[in-house]
Amino acid sequence: MSDLVRDLSTIRAQPGTGARGQSIIQKGLMITGEIKGEGDVRIEGEMDGDIVIQGSCTVAESGVVKGNVSGESVQVAGSLTGNTTATKSVEILGTGRISGDITVPNIAIADGASVNGRVTVGTFRS
Repeated sequence: MSDLVRDLSTIRAQPGTGARGQSIIQKGLMITGEIKGEGDVRIEGEMDGDIVIQGSCTVAESGVVKGNVSGESVQVAGSLTGNTTATKSVEILGTGRISGDITVPNIAIADGASVNGRVTVGTFRS
């Protein structure tokens, strides 16, 4: 079996608490391209490309994302290099690092977290 086929077989969808499932990019797997759609995604490996989802995106402590992330909520414990936009919330844990602009109505940044970029928080109406 080729390495690509073997590596892609480690991606698994798990039932979520609602109608959506969670897709996991496991540690040791590198994806280049775009993730787009409905549901939740957890990045434990490496992602080089944008993530645009109607759901939550979690970058685990071992996870590395190089691309823009857009979703309902974003939680970062690993490394994210790119702009982040969330319709509900962004949470950056103590091990999390974001290099890029963040736009969100609600944000939580833990002690030890790193942010390098412009942060726009709140709901602004013209």
